[in-house]
Amino acid sequence: MTASPLRPRRTTALAAGALALGLALTACGDDTTGTVTEPETSATPTDSGEPEPSESPTEEPTAPSASPTTYADASGRITVTSIPSDGAVTSPFEVSGEAEVFEANVRWELRAGTDVVDEGFTTAESAYEMAPYAFTVEAEPGDYTLVVFEEDVSDGEGGASPRLEIPITVG
Repeated sequence: MTASPLRPRRTTALAAGALALGLALTACGDDTTGTVTEPETSATPTDSGEPEPSESPTEEPTAPSASPTTYADASGRITVTSIPSDGAVTSPFEVSGEAEVFEANVRWELRAGTDVVDEGFTTAESAYEMAPYAFTVEAEPGDYTLVVFEEDVSDGEGGASPRLEIPITVG
């Protein structure tokens, strides 16, 4: 078998190209060794026993009188996870949970007896699957019912819409 006359030229051209690339990178000061160095950090513990000064004053969070619990409607398509199990909250309070509702539209009402004293809506993060939502309610001290629901846009043709009612006391 005879050697191809093109083979030495091809090898020589590849070697020359690699050498030229290496020289160009060296001239630019680029380190191509592949070494990755992590930035240096130092965590020096304080031995003074005193807390380190804070840049801004911190407020003590108000501890709820009872731990939050998960409330769910009968279908399981609306949940509220931010209301304490005893229903005691201070105004303003955040209502959060998950919902699987039409077009991700979560409706809510705050009722004193049969009177609606506040209402609104929010949008869950996605539609047609359980997705997080949150909203904030402000109210005077008193006893209320928080109603979180899906509006029935079918005029009753699609069956009962999910509805969750939670008794709360605003202190």
